[in-house]
Amino acid sequence: MLVKDERDLFDFSNAFDPEHYLYFYESILTLERLRNELNFLIQYTHLDRPMKILDVACGYGRHANELSKLGHSVTGLDALSEFLEIAMADAIKAGVEVDYIQCDMRELNYTEKFDRVFVLFNAIGYFGEHENEQVFYNVYNALKPGGILCLDSYNRDLFLMHSKPFSVLEREGNFMIDQNRFDTLTGRGWTRRTIMKDREIKTFEYSIRFYNPTEIIRLFERIGFHSCDFYGDWDGSKLDSSSKKMIIVAKK
Repeated sequence: MLVKDERDLFDFSNAFDPEHYLYFYESILTLERLRNELNFLIQYTHLDRPMKILDVACGYGRHANELSKLGHSVTGLDALSEFLEIAMADAIKAGVEVDYIQCDMRELNYTEKFDRVFVLFNAIGYFGEHENEQVFYNVYNALKPGGILCLDSYNRDLFLMHSKPFSVLEREGNFMIDQNRFDTLTGRGWTRRTIMKDREIKTFEYSIRFYNPTEIIRLFERIGFHSCDFYGDWDGSKLDSSSKKMIIVAKK
């Protein structure tokens, strides 16, 4: 499928509508999950001293605010002002300071400023091939020499094995229904999502580029990362043929 404008691939305003997103994903984004993710970041990205951290696609600040509580200097970047407003309000309640900035990750323009960069909860692949790669270059440039990137994504190989043409999330009689298909030639998943909530119905489409480990290795070598470790879950288990998740820790 040819797309004239790479910016049309992902419908951010609908896919990340805070009202629906937080409502349907609340059961997934638990405090236990957050603790496991933070413990992994502390151990495997070596957060052993106060550091300058960039949280790309920070959303409503669930990682950024907690990392600030641990004594790090955190910058949270997201394209949606609605999420940033929630993040800033929660930071004020928690008594922490995070530099929240509304910015498209394709326009990220830092040079060797951060010790760590985190791109979490599958926040990659939203754009066309060239722009997706530009995001990775932007992240690399933002890191100081010796800095570490942690990227959390799907493991495409296992994701496809377990993917279904339809999926349904139900909460309190409200529904989020996804119709899914995958384009093998482009490596993109296409989703037609229908939200049925409070007697209102909204339908929209979006597309995500999925990567397998081999693609990531080649891409990161080309960009300039000199080491790249793969994990299959937040418990630190190594990525293998049964891992649905792919967590990458790469060093500049």
